[in-house]
Amino acid sequence: MTRLLENINYRLADKIIVVSSYLKDNLINRGIDSKKIEVIFNSFNISDYKVNYSYIEELKMKYNIKDDTFIFINI
Repeated sequence: MTRLLENINYRLADKIIVVSSYLKDNLINRGIDSKKIEVIFNSFNISDYKVNYSYIEELKMKYNIKDDTFIFINI
């Protein structure tokens, strides 16, 4: 039932915004007109964020993280 309602909404929409090419392809495979779909990737302007090195050092000490440890952060 949910898929049916989604498809009805997609077909009635003038424009559909998705965050990846995968999602666009998925909708096209479901019969949605590709001209209605626009991909706008999730992003942010890195210059809006300032690195607080003293806080990083504090966290490394608190959690016993070595300097050569690779840390991956995802927003």
